[in-house]
Amino acid sequence: MAYSAERIGVNHVGEIAERNQWMFREQPIDDVGIDAHMELTEPTGESKQLLALQIKSRKSWFEEKKDNYIIFRDINERQYNYWTRNSLPSIVVLYNPDDDM
Repeated sequence: MAYSAERIGVNHVGEIAERNQWMFREQPIDDVGIDAHMELTEPTGESKQLLALQIKSRKSWFEEKKDNYIIFRDINERQYNYWTRNSLPSIVVLYNPDDDM
């Protein structure tokens, strides 16, 4: 079941990138936590920004909220260091497949 939710999330983020004409490159190797690279582009097609994405896809990521914000806590030191020391800006993307949010 977890694998299915993860795949749905990666596919959904890829669809968002496609709709915005951004380049999306899934990273299929199971590692510490970069699921994809997304390259934001200008309408001319010129590269604007390359980002590393960690995509988390489960309803449980949305359980803790404060002031209309999602509180994201469930990471370990290894993941945190990997994301913050990455040569690319890293973004954690939360996706709830139950309500498509």
